[in-house]
Amino acid sequence: MRYSVLLTSRMLDFIDKIQGIEGFASLREISRRTGLPHSTVWYFIDKLAKYRIPLTIDIDISKIGLSRHVIVLNKRVELEKVFKPFLGFYAPALSNKTFLLYYIPTKQLNEVLSVIKRKLRETAEIYEEYPICFEYSSKVNFKEYFVKGEVVFKWNCMRTKVMENFKNKLGVSGKICEQHEVQHKFDGVDLLILAFMQMYPFERLKKLVNKINMFLKSHGYSFTLTYSKARYHLHEHIIKRGVIRKFRIMASLLPKEKTYYGVLMLKGDLDKILSVGIVLTEHPSFGRLHVSKAKKTGLIYFAIPVNEASNLASFLSETGLDWDILFLDRFKRKAYTIPSELYSVFTRSWVTRSK
Repeated sequence: MRYSVLLTSRMLDFIDKIQGIEGFASLREISRRTGLPHSTVWYFIDKLAKYRIPLTIDIDISKIGLSRHVIVLNKRVELEKVFKPFLGFYAPALSNKTFLLYYIPTKQLNEVLSVIKRKLRETAEIYEEYPICFEYSSKVNFKEYFVKGEVVFKWNCMRTKVMENFKNKLGVSGKICEQHEVQHKFDGVDLLILAFMQMYPFERLKKLVNKINMFLKSHGYSFTLTYSKARYHLHEHIIKRGVIRKFRIMASLLPKEKTYYGVLMLKGDLDKILSVGIVLTEHPSFGRLHVSKAKKTGLIYFAIPVNEASNLASFLSETGLDWDILFLDRFKRKAYTIPSELYSVFTRSWVTRSK
């Protein structure tokens, strides 16, 4: 399918290089590692955002004491009626269901999850749920799948890569744990910085602090974040502890009117699920893979042209996995940052009760 923007070879090189940077890097550091002038780096970042290919930070939420939990409701529920504390993603499904992703404090998992379920059952029944214990996303390969202004799907090539992964027997499923345990202390300042960095990953720290303080003031907080405190937390609590894994591409290249948007549900052997996920997440039309070991299920977000749907179905049928697709309403979806406002700076714990 044709796209309205032609990415130059230099921009494609930049996308490839910035995805290869481990951890967090300032604009100056990105300039050094990519070999591009500071002004060119900023120009590319701005252009990509305008082309609907924004960059954000990839956070290891286990290191700030959070776990992901997916809940599918048995009917379509409007956002206004959904329980919002700890909500990370909302999208009504076209099949009269509702897809929800929550960020839940790991150490208070049962307590918070029981509150969420109780609140949700006031409006709908829970159809399915998936405790997510592992996530994976490959480096998006724009050089291979974005050719002359067109998103291409090389299904035969992708099949070959999957079969090679099957033969190599990745053997990574045994390394997937059921729950993540936070390895160090964190606080509300860390969470605030991370939440705003998700929205403004390349903002200078002084400007980021100003945005945070405006948010605090508008919400009635008496606390004011100083630049020195923010700088200390960013470097000592976030960067040094590897909370930010890398920069991540959030590609949304295709016209909404001619696109199927949804979640793939792959069920079966975890090694096979990961083998397929590694290949699919290299393509700009597929998002990250979330794995539920308890349910032996992998979830992958996607947005593909309508005329590629049958090819996707054929590709999935050859993997040997059971699979299903939950088509979502792309126009009504809503994503949220990590729930920083639910962490009490006074008790140093998560606020789990809701009115």
